[in-house]
Amino acid sequence: MTTVEKLELEHFKSAKSHVQEYCPNGTKIDCCRDLIERGMLQKKCDKIHFKRIIKPHTDCNHFEK
Repeated sequence: MTTVEKLELEHFKSAKSHVQEYCPNGTKIDCCRDLIERGMLQKKCDKIHFKRIIKPHTDCNHFEK
């Protein structure tokens, strides 16, 4: 590997080289509810949460759960 290639590799290398998991609860609200039910409210979930984008007028009965 040449010096130029090494410099390019370092330039494009990500500062965060770790992988994050998705929270099985989906949203932060659902995650907090689950933590409350399990009595673990003081614990913080560091996993990735989804942001709900469904509008209030949307009928959610057609979606899978």
